[in-house]
Amino acid sequence: MKFYFRNLDNVFMLKDERCIYKGEDGIKILNSSNQEFDLLKKIMLGRDISENDYKKNNSFIKKLIKKEYLTEIDNCVKEEDKIFKTYQYLLMTHKIRNYRQLQDLQNKKVLIIGLGGVALEIINQLVALDLKNYVIVDYDIVNKNNLNRQFIFNNNDIGKFKVDIVEELIRSKVDNALVAKYNKKIQSTIDVTNILSENPNINIVLCCADTPPLKIEQYIVSAILDKKVAYLSAGVGINKGIVGPLLTNKKNKIDFLNNLNKSEDVLDCVTNCPASFGITNSLISIIMANECINYLLGLETPTLNHSLMMDFNNYKVDIK
Repeated sequence: MKFYFRNLDNVFMLKDERCIYKGEDGIKILNSSNQEFDLLKKIMLGRDISENDYKKNNSFIKKLIKKEYLTEIDNCVKEEDKIFKTYQYLLMTHKIRNYRQLQDLQNKKVLIIGLGGVALEIINQLVALDLKNYVIVDYDIVNKNNLNRQFIFNNNDIGKFKVDIVEELIRSKVDNALVAKYNKKIQSTIDVTNILSENPNINIVLCCADTPPLKIEQYIVSAILDKKVAYLSAGVGINKGIVGPLLTNKKNKIDFLNNLNKSEDVLDCVTNCPASFGITNSLISIIMANECINYLLGLETPTLNHSLMMDFNNYKVDIK
């Protein structure tokens, strides 16, 4: 069996055979005997704990687990597994408490509308987690000028439909992946409603499309207004990028729609940024992916009913 400190960054082994854990509640000395120190040193070095060691230190280990200093790695996750280090990280950062929570995350269903630079990096992060259920929507083919930011694609993909390439990528990286693909342009609320009806139990919709401006968000949010489906959007400009808001209930979805409608009333036209840069796309997509994953894990997210704005010139972040 194998145990880990939940926050390894704050654990120190001292030469006088003391182990110190520096947590939010102050500095704690964890060992009270040489035997327990030897056990903690093995844990610190990532070594397996024998059944005999576990039995001799059973009460001590249980006490540390209860205090959330230690966590146990489930035996069904092997060190050579693709998901092992992610599992370690999620445990150590208190995002999950056991392997079942990771399995629950992997079985969530995500609808991704628009397969541009933001969406594709999010997909890279989701397949790294072995998330199994995807619904992907895009009408476009791969063009050479996509390759500066849409890193899933290469020269051999030019002229092929994006949904086909993305489906192939997901299936190549996730065993038993379920992928529903729609090679179409979203032009109405009904388009989104039909996709939702054909794919029940979607947990979150990620809007990574920007065409038609404003309208695309109106179509999506209107379609999920009465559904228990979360919504998260993002956009990338020249100097700034935005993630959010994350919308999870009907009231906030209505408020968001009203704001979109007001914007449409006062604007003569809406245009998209013609230029795009791989680095800024990646910055925003990584934040969006993290917000999506945290939501699916049931954790607090700063973009819940708020928008996170990043200034690319100085990396300052503003949440409104």
